[in-house]
Amino acid sequence: MLDICCKAVTRYALAQIEVGAHGTSIGEVVSQLSSPKIFREISYFYIKKLINAVHNHKVSSFLSLHICGKAIEIVKDMVDTGADILELDQKTNPYKAREITGGKPSILGPN
Repeated sequence: MLDICCKAVTRYALAQIEVGAHGTSIGEVVSQLSSPKIFREISYFYIKKLINAVHNHKVSSFLSLHICGKAIEIVKDMVDTGADILELDQKTNPYKAREITGGKPSILGPN
């Protein structure tokens, strides 16, 4: 089922880029419902696969990865997916996230 979902979301992201979007954004919800361990064992693979497909499709396209909730424990994993932007909400301290990422990629969220 996750393979089917990943293919559908990848196709949707690429369709946006094909009609002129300079980038796209995806959201991930498993991390709100489970542990960082589950994120690393399940979600990470599919997110990285999708991001690689977008990056391989068109050099100038970008992908933003949005994760709600307390994501500080997986910020490094989010960086490792290859996302161009990390979207974080008010439950994740943006200053601590920036410290973890070293400023790359960009962080989008409340300050």
